[in-house]
Amino acid sequence: MIYIVFQLSILVIAVRAPHYKGGLINWKPVDPYTNSSNVEVIIYQSHSWTLSRLHCDQALINSLGLYVDGTSFSGEPRIECKSPAGCSGTGFNTISQVTYCTDFSTAVQISSGALIKKITLDRNTDILVGFNSSAWASEIKTSLNTAANGWRVITHIDLTQKYPINSSPDTSFWNFNIWDPGVSSTTTTTTTPPTTGTVTTRPLGTTTPNASLTTTGIIATSASTIQTTTVTTSTTTTTSPSTSVTTTTSTTTETEMNVMSGKDFEEYCRQPVAIATAVSMIVMVPINIIGMFVVFIKLDKMFNPNRLATNARHKLFVSRLS
Repeated sequence: MIYIVFQLSILVIAVRAPHYKGGLINWKPVDPYTNSSNVEVIIYQSHSWTLSRLHCDQALINSLGLYVDGTSFSGEPRIECKSPAGCSGTGFNTISQVTYCTDFSTAVQISSGALIKKITLDRNTDILVGFNSSAWASEIKTSLNTAANGWRVITHIDLTQKYPINSSPDTSFWNFNIWDPGVSSTTTTTTTPPTTGTVTTRPLGTTTPNASLTTTGIIATSASTIQTTTVTTSTTTTTSPSTSVTTTTSTTTETEMNVMSGKDFEEYCRQPVAIATAVSMIVMVPINIIGMFVVFIKLDKMFNPNRLATNARHKLFVSRLS
Protein backbone atom coordinates (compact mmCIF):
# COMPACT_ATOMS: atom_id res chain seq x y z
CA MET A 1 0.00 0.00 0.00
CA ILE A 2 1.30 3.48 -0.80
CA TYR A 3 0.74 6.45 1.48
CA ILE A 4 1.45 9.84 -0.07
CA VAL A 5 1.20 12.68 2.43
CA PHE A 6 1.81 16.24 1.43
CA GLN A 7 2.66 18.62 4.26
CA LEU A 8 1.64 22.08 3.19
CA SER A 9 2.98 25.08 4.95
CA ILE A 10 2.83 28.81 4.46
CA LEU A 11 6.29 29.27 5.96
CA VAL A 12 8.81 30.62 3.53
CA ILE A 13 12.10 28.72 3.45
CA ALA A 14 14.86 30.86 2.04
CA VAL A 15 17.43 28.09 1.82
CA ARG A 16 15.96 26.49 -1.33
CA ALA A 17 13.99 28.06 -4.17
CA PRO A 18 10.69 26.39 -5.27
CA HIS A 19 11.42 23.48 -7.58
CA TYR A 20 9.53 20.21 -6.75
CA LYS A 21 6.46 19.24 -8.83
CA GLY A 22 5.54 15.78 -7.52
CA GLY A 23 6.64 12.15 -7.60
CA LEU A 24 5.97 8.52 -6.79
CA ILE A 25 7.62 5.51 -5.17
CA ASN A 26 6.41 1.96 -5.71
CA TRP A 27 7.83 -1.56 -5.33
CA LYS A 28 7.27 -5.22 -6.11
CA PRO A 29 8.99 -8.53 -5.27
CA VAL A 30 11.04 -10.17 -8.00
CA ASP A 31 9.47 -13.56 -7.14
CA PRO A 32 6.19 -13.19 -5.21
CA TYR A 33 6.09 -16.97 -4.53
CA THR A 34 9.57 -17.39 -3.06
CA ASN A 35 10.09 -19.42 0.16
CA SER A 36 13.47 -17.85 0.87
CA SER A 37 14.13 -15.95 4.08
CA ASN A 38 15.43 -13.07 1.96
CA VAL A 39 13.32 -11.44 -0.75
CA GLU A 40 14.59 -9.45 -3.72
CA VAL A 41 12.52 -6.29 -4.19
CA ILE A 42 12.51 -3.84 -7.09
CA ILE A 43 11.93 -0.22 -6.05
CA TYR A 44 10.92 2.37 -8.64
CA GLN A 45 10.95 6.12 -8.00
CA SER A 46 10.07 9.00 -10.30
CA HIS A 47 10.12 12.74 -9.55
CA SER A 48 9.35 15.92 -11.49
CA TRP A 49 11.09 19.27 -11.06
CA THR A 50 11.19 22.74 -12.54
CA LEU A 51 13.31 22.70 -15.71
CA SER A 52 15.40 25.66 -14.54
CA ARG A 53 16.63 23.71 -11.48
CA LEU A 54 17.12 20.25 -12.99
CA HIS A 55 17.84 20.87 -16.64
CA CYS A 56 17.14 18.16 -19.20
CA ASP A 57 17.14 17.93 -22.98
CA GLN A 58 17.06 15.18 -25.59
CA ALA A 59 20.85 14.93 -25.69
CA LEU A 60 20.97 14.32 -21.93
CA ILE A 61 18.30 11.59 -22.22
CA ASN A 62 20.13 9.87 -25.07
CA SER A 63 23.47 9.91 -23.25
CA LEU A 64 22.10 9.03 -19.78
CA GLY A 65 23.97 12.09 -18.60
CA LEU A 66 24.19 13.68 -15.15
CA TYR A 67 20.72 14.84 -14.12
CA VAL A 68 21.16 16.86 -10.90
CA ASP A 69 20.32 20.15 -9.25
CA GLY A 70 23.29 22.27 -10.22
CA THR A 71 26.61 20.66 -11.12
CA SER A 72 26.81 17.78 -8.60
CA PHE A 73 24.52 15.37 -6.80
CA SER A 74 23.16 16.92 -3.61
CA GLY A 75 21.72 13.68 -2.18
CA GLU A 76 18.18 14.31 -3.42
CA PRO A 77 16.03 12.56 -4.29
CA ARG A 78 16.61 9.75 -1.78
CA ILE A 79 14.54 7.01 -0.17
CA GLU A 80 14.96 6.72 3.61
CA CYS A 81 13.40 4.69 6.40
CA LYS A 82 10.29 6.46 7.73
CA SER A 83 9.01 3.84 10.16
CA PRO A 84 8.60 5.15 13.74
CA ALA A 85 10.31 2.02 15.08
CA GLY A 86 13.11 2.17 12.51
CA CYS A 87 14.17 -0.39 9.88
CA SER A 88 16.81 -2.31 11.82
CA GLY A 89 17.03 -6.01 10.91
CA THR A 90 15.11 -5.61 7.65
CA GLY A 91 18.14 -5.14 5.42
CA PHE A 92 16.94 -1.76 4.15
CA ASN A 93 19.52 0.98 3.63
CA THR A 94 18.97 4.52 2.37
CA ILE A 95 18.83 4.73 -1.42
CA SER A 96 20.58 7.92 -2.49
CA GLN A 97 21.45 7.77 -6.18
CA VAL A 98 21.24 10.04 -9.19
CA THR A 99 18.07 9.51 -11.23
CA TYR A 100 18.01 9.51 -15.03
CA CYS A 101 16.07 12.12 -16.97
CA THR A 102 13.13 10.60 -18.87
CA ASP A 103 10.95 13.57 -19.95
CA PHE A 104 11.09 17.33 -20.31
CA SER A 105 9.02 20.22 -21.67
CA THR A 106 10.25 23.74 -22.34
CA ALA A 107 6.63 24.91 -22.80
CA VAL A 108 5.59 24.14 -19.20
CA GLN A 109 9.14 24.23 -17.78
CA ILE A 110 9.22 20.76 -16.27
CA SER A 111 11.57 17.76 -16.29
CA SER A 112 11.18 14.26 -14.84
CA GLY A 113 13.68 11.65 -13.74
CA ALA A 114 13.40 8.03 -12.61
CA LEU A 115 15.46 5.24 -11.06
CA ILE A 116 14.94 1.50 -10.68
CA LYS A 117 16.84 -0.21 -7.86
CA LYS A 118 16.89 -3.86 -6.73
CA ILE A 119 17.47 -4.53 -3.04
CA THR A 120 17.29 -7.58 -0.74
CA LEU A 121 15.07 -7.45 2.36
CA ASP A 122 14.22 -9.83 5.17
CA ARG A 123 11.10 -11.99 4.63
CA ASN A 124 9.39 -10.39 7.65
CA THR A 125 9.96 -6.79 6.56
CA ASP A 126 7.07 -4.40 7.30
CA ILE A 127 8.31 -0.81 7.03
CA LEU A 128 7.60 2.67 5.72
CA VAL A 129 10.14 4.29 3.41
CA GLY A 130 10.04 7.48 1.40
CA PHE A 131 11.31 10.91 0.44
CA ASN A 132 10.44 14.18 2.12
CA SER A 133 11.76 17.67 1.67
CA SER A 134 10.48 21.21 1.01
CA ALA A 135 10.11 23.90 -1.65
CA TRP A 136 7.21 22.99 -3.89
CA ALA A 137 7.14 24.69 -7.28
CA SER A 138 5.60 28.15 -7.13
CA GLU A 139 2.48 27.18 -9.10
CA ILE A 140 1.50 24.64 -6.41
CA LYS A 141 -0.61 26.39 -3.78
CA THR A 142 -2.30 25.61 -0.47
CA SER A 143 -6.04 25.86 0.08
CA LEU A 144 -5.41 29.45 1.13
CA ASN A 145 -3.74 30.16 -2.24
CA THR A 146 -0.37 30.57 -0.62
CA ALA A 147 2.93 28.91 -1.63
CA ALA A 148 3.21 25.27 -0.52
CA ASN A 149 6.35 24.14 1.23
CA GLY A 150 6.98 20.60 2.57
CA TRP A 151 6.11 17.23 0.97
CA ARG A 152 6.36 13.54 1.82
CA VAL A 153 6.22 10.65 -0.66
CA ILE A 154 5.85 7.44 1.37
CA THR A 155 5.43 3.77 0.44
CA HIS A 156 4.62 0.85 2.74
CA ILE A 157 6.74 -2.28 2.09
CA ASP A 158 5.03 -5.30 3.65
CA LEU A 159 6.56 -8.72 2.86
CA THR A 160 4.69 -10.61 5.59
CA GLN A 161 1.80 -11.53 3.31
CA LYS A 162 2.44 -15.02 1.90
CA TYR A 163 1.88 -16.58 -1.53
CA PRO A 164 1.91 -14.29 -3.31
CA ILE A 165 3.88 -11.61 -1.52
CA ASN A 166 2.16 -8.24 -1.45
CA SER A 167 3.22 -5.45 -3.79
CA SER A 168 2.43 -1.77 -4.08
CA PRO A 169 -0.81 -0.87 -5.92
CA ASP A 170 -0.96 0.46 -9.46
CA THR A 171 0.25 4.06 -9.44
CA SER A 172 -0.02 4.77 -13.13
CA PHE A 173 -2.06 7.90 -12.34
CA TRP A 174 1.13 9.46 -10.98
CA ASN A 175 3.08 9.12 -14.24
CA PHE A 176 3.92 12.48 -15.81
CA ASN A 177 3.40 12.15 -19.55
CA ILE A 178 4.61 15.51 -20.79
CA TRP A 179 3.31 16.94 -24.05
CA ASP A 180 5.54 19.28 -25.98
CA PRO A 181 3.31 21.77 -27.86
CA GLY A 182 6.27 22.59 -30.10
CA VAL A 183 5.88 19.20 -31.74
CA SER A 184 2.70 19.07 -33.79
CA SER A 185 0.62 15.91 -33.68
CA THR A 186 -1.21 16.86 -36.90
CA THR A 187 -0.27 14.90 -40.00
CA THR A 188 -1.27 16.09 -43.45
CA THR A 189 -1.52 13.36 -46.03
CA THR A 190 -1.82 14.09 -49.75
CA THR A 191 -3.02 11.30 -51.96
CA THR A 192 -3.16 11.15 -55.75
CA PRO A 193 -5.86 8.99 -57.34
CA PRO A 194 -4.54 6.21 -59.59
CA THR A 195 -4.64 6.88 -63.31
CA THR A 196 -5.06 3.25 -64.34
CA GLY A 197 -6.26 0.06 -62.72
CA THR A 198 -6.10 -3.54 -63.90
CA VAL A 199 -8.55 -6.23 -62.79
CA THR A 200 -7.95 -9.85 -63.75
CA THR A 201 -10.84 -12.27 -63.43
CA ARG A 202 -10.63 -15.72 -61.86
CA PRO A 203 -9.15 -18.25 -64.36
CA LEU A 204 -11.67 -20.50 -66.08
CA GLY A 205 -10.20 -23.96 -66.69
CA THR A 206 -11.34 -26.79 -68.95
CA THR A 207 -10.15 -30.39 -68.62
CA THR A 208 -9.46 -32.98 -71.28
CA PRO A 209 -9.48 -36.60 -69.95
CA ASN A 210 -6.59 -38.89 -70.79
CA ALA A 211 -7.95 -42.11 -72.36
CA SER A 212 -5.03 -44.24 -71.16
CA LEU A 213 -5.56 -43.44 -67.45
CA THR A 214 -9.27 -44.05 -66.90
CA THR A 215 -9.45 -47.71 -65.86
CA THR A 216 -9.84 -46.72 -62.20
CA GLY A 217 -12.74 -44.40 -62.92
CA ILE A 218 -10.63 -41.30 -62.16
CA ILE A 219 -10.44 -38.74 -64.94
CA ALA A 220 -6.81 -37.68 -65.42
CA THR A 221 -6.03 -34.29 -66.95
CA SER A 222 -3.86 -34.34 -70.01
CA ALA A 223 -4.40 -30.75 -71.17
CA SER A 224 -6.07 -27.58 -69.92
CA THR A 225 -6.76 -24.11 -71.20
CA ILE A 226 -7.20 -20.87 -69.27
CA GLN A 227 -9.57 -18.06 -70.08
CA THR A 228 -8.96 -14.69 -68.42
CA THR A 229 -10.55 -11.28 -68.74
CA THR A 230 -8.55 -8.11 -68.12
CA VAL A 231 -10.29 -4.78 -67.51
CA THR A 232 -8.22 -1.60 -67.66
CA THR A 233 -9.75 1.68 -66.43
CA SER A 234 -8.25 5.13 -66.90
CA THR A 235 -9.45 8.06 -64.77
CA THR A 236 -8.62 11.77 -64.68
CA THR A 237 -10.06 14.70 -62.81
CA THR A 238 -11.62 16.25 -65.93
CA THR A 239 -12.85 13.31 -67.99
CA SER A 240 -15.21 10.41 -67.39
CA PRO A 241 -13.77 6.96 -66.82
CA SER A 242 -13.38 4.86 -69.91
CA THR A 243 -13.39 1.08 -69.84
CA SER A 244 -12.02 -1.36 -72.38
CA VAL A 245 -12.35 -5.11 -72.25
CA THR A 246 -9.85 -7.54 -73.72
CA THR A 247 -10.97 -11.15 -73.90
CA THR A 248 -8.73 -14.08 -74.73
CA THR A 249 -10.45 -17.26 -75.79
CA SER A 250 -9.17 -20.75 -76.52
CA THR A 251 -10.55 -23.75 -78.32
CA THR A 252 -11.28 -26.94 -76.42
CA THR A 253 -11.07 -30.36 -78.10
CA GLU A 254 -13.11 -33.15 -76.52
CA THR A 255 -12.65 -36.87 -77.18
CA GLU A 256 -15.41 -39.34 -76.37
CA MET A 257 -14.36 -42.49 -74.51
CA ASN A 258 -15.77 -45.28 -72.43
CA VAL A 259 -14.95 -44.93 -68.76
CA MET A 260 -14.95 -48.02 -66.52
CA SER A 261 -16.31 -47.42 -63.05
CA GLY A 262 -14.71 -48.80 -59.93
CA LYS A 263 -17.55 -51.33 -59.44
CA ASP A 264 -17.15 -52.70 -62.95
CA PHE A 265 -13.42 -53.04 -62.38
CA GLU A 266 -14.07 -55.17 -59.26
CA GLU A 267 -16.49 -57.44 -61.15
CA TYR A 268 -14.00 -58.04 -63.95
CA CYS A 269 -11.25 -58.91 -61.46
CA ARG A 270 -13.38 -61.28 -59.38
CA GLN A 271 -13.30 -64.24 -61.85
CA PRO A 272 -9.48 -64.35 -62.33
CA VAL A 273 -9.00 -64.25 -58.57
CA ALA A 274 -11.39 -67.22 -58.11
CA ILE A 275 -9.56 -69.25 -60.77
CA ALA A 276 -6.16 -68.55 -59.24
CA THR A 277 -7.44 -69.64 -55.81
CA ALA A 278 -8.80 -72.96 -57.15
CA VAL A 279 -5.56 -73.76 -58.99
CA SER A 280 -3.48 -73.10 -55.92
CA MET A 281 -5.66 -75.43 -53.83
CA ILE A 282 -5.36 -78.25 -56.40
CA VAL A 283 -1.58 -77.97 -56.36
CA MET A 284 -1.11 -77.59 -52.63
CA VAL A 285 -3.35 -80.51 -51.45
CA PRO A 286 -1.15 -83.35 -52.91
CA ILE A 287 1.98 -81.61 -51.66
CA ASN A 288 0.52 -81.45 -48.15
CA ILE A 289 -0.46 -85.19 -48.27
CA ILE A 290 3.03 -86.27 -49.36
CA GLY A 291 4.64 -84.11 -46.72
CA MET A 292 2.48 -85.51 -43.92
CA PHE A 293 3.22 -89.12 -45.08
CA VAL A 294 6.99 -88.52 -44.95
CA VAL A 295 6.71 -87.01 -41.48
CA PHE A 296 4.75 -89.99 -40.09
CA ILE A 297 7.24 -92.52 -41.54
CA LYS A 298 10.12 -90.62 -39.98
CA LEU A 299 8.43 -90.55 -36.60
CA ASP A 300 7.70 -94.27 -36.82
CA LYS A 301 11.34 -95.08 -37.43
CA MET A 302 12.43 -92.93 -34.51
CA PHE A 303 9.91 -93.84 -31.81
CA ASN A 304 8.21 -97.25 -32.67
CA PRO A 305 9.30 -99.68 -29.82
CA ASN A 306 8.98 -102.80 -31.98
CA ARG A 307 11.16 -101.33 -34.71
CA LEU A 308 13.68 -100.17 -32.11
CA ALA A 309 13.85 -103.68 -30.55
CA THR A 310 14.32 -105.31 -33.96
CA ASN A 311 17.16 -102.99 -34.78
CA ALA A 312 18.82 -103.74 -31.46
CA ARG A 313 18.64 -107.54 -32.02
CA HIS A 314 20.02 -107.10 -35.54
CA LYS A 315 22.98 -105.15 -34.28
CA LEU A 316 23.65 -107.82 -31.57
CA PHE A 317 23.50 -110.62 -34.15
CA VAL A 318 25.87 -108.85 -36.46
CA SER A 319 28.32 -108.21 -33.64
CA ARG A 320 28.41 -111.93 -32.73
CA LEU A 321 29.07 -113.00 -36.27
CA SER A 322 32.00 -110.66 -36.53
